[in-house]
Amino acid sequence: IKPMQILDVDKLRERLLFLGYEKTASVEMAGQFAIRGGIIDIYPLTEDSPYRIEMWDDEVDSIRRFDADSQRSLETVEELVIYPACEMVLDRERMNKGMERIREDFKKNYDVLFGNFQTEAAARLKKTTDQILGELEDFYRVTGMDSLVTYFYEKTVSLLDYFPKEETVLFLDEYARMKERAESYTAEFRESMEHRLEQGYMLPGQAEVLYSYGEMEAMLAARKTVFLTMLTYQVHGMGIKETFHLETKSMPTYNNSFEQLVKDLERYKKQKYRMIILSPSTTRAKRLAEDIFQAGLPAVFLSEINRELVAG
Repeated sequence: IKPMQILDVDKLRERLLFLGYEKTASVEMAGQFAIRGGIIDIYPLTEDSPYRIEMWDDEVDSIRRFDADSQRSLETVEELVIYPACEMVLDRERMNKGMERIREDFKKNYDVLFGNFQTEAAARLKKTTDQILGELEDFYRVTGMDSLVTYFYEKTVSLLDYFPKEETVLFLDEYARMKERAESYTAEFRESMEHRLEQGYMLPGQAEVLYSYGEMEAMLAARKTVFLTMLTYQVHGMGIKETFHLETKSMPTYNNSFEQLVKDLERYKKQKYRMIILSPSTTRAKRLAEDIFQAGLPAVFLSEINRELVAG
C-alpha cells in the first residue's frame, strides 16, 4: 500500500481477514487491524509497531508508523507491505470451493452413519460441520483450520519439498529408532482418526493431513541421505551406496569450565594430536582462539582449513 493509491476499504477488510488478521476496535498486538471511518490501523505480524493509513475519500493520503500504547506517531513511510498472519492463505474463490468440498464430504459420511443407524454420531457430525461452515462464513477461518487443509488445497507438500533435491543432504540419526517411532505414531494417529470418524466428531478429509511413513520413506530414498548409527544394520527400502566406519569417543562438556578445556588441549598436544575446534560464530571463534593463546597454547583463528595441520 502506497500514498496516492486508490484503495477499496471493504476489499481490504476482506483481504486482511483472509490473511488471518483479527478485526478489533483498536490494535494492541501483531495480527490485528481496526477501521474507523477514514482511518485504518494495521499491526503487521512482521513489524515491531502498528501502522495508520489515513484516507482521503478512496485515496491513501498518508501512512504513518505509531506507538500502540501512546498512539503517538513515530514516522511517515512511503510503502506498507502486509504479510500473512496465518499459514493457510485463502481468497473468496478458494474458500467457496473448500466449503463445497466440506458439504460433499459431510453428506457422504452423514449418509453412511445414518444408514448404519448411528443417529447420534450423524447428528454430532452435522453439528460439527454446521459450526465449521458458520465460522468460515462469518470469520473467514475456523479453529483448527490446518486440519481442513485438504479441502482448500488439492495438492499439499511436505517439509522436504521445500529443499532442492540436488543441493540438499539429509542426516538421519539412528534410523531404526526413527522408523519405529514414525510407524508407531502413524498407527496411533490412524486409530484415533478412525474412532473419531465413527463417532461423528470430524470429517473424513481431516484424517488425511498426515503423510504415511511409507510416503516419507519414498521421499528419503529419492534424496542424498546419510544414516548415522552406533550399530551396523540393513536399512530396508533404502539402497546403501557406501558404508563408512568412524571411531569416536565421548567428550566432556566445557560449559563454564575453560580451565578444563586448556588442560585437555595440553594433554592432546603432548600426545601429538591435530586439534580443530569448531565455533558457531566468527566472533566467538576469534575470542576463543585468543583466550587459548593467552593460556600458552599455539591457537590461531581460521575461517577455512586451507593447509594441513601439524601434529601437536
